[in-house]
Amino acid sequence: MIHREQIYGYPDDLDRFTFFSRAALEVGRQLAWRPEIMHTHDWHTGIIGAWLHLGQPADGYYAGSAVVFTIHNLAFQGWFDEGFRRRFDLV
Repeated sequence: MIHREQIYGYPDDLDRFTFFSRAALEVGRQLAWRPEIMHTHDWHTGIIGAWLHLGQPADGYYAGSAVVFTIHNLAFQGWFDEGFRRRFDLV
């Protein structure tokens, strides 16, 4: 495990939080649990709502789940280049 002084602000933030978000969706599937509402918080898990809105994952497992997105800290918006959309199935 890598020790870090803070939660974000590192070059691999996008990869780390995207991995976390995908893992969160996979946990529900592994537990055979479909939440009615998912609460995503800031950009760190905001990609979950984008994936579900765009039909990802393609199997529709979470098709009946709604997503609430809360912005807590506008100073950390998760700005990334356009390439991230292709890397993480957001096209």
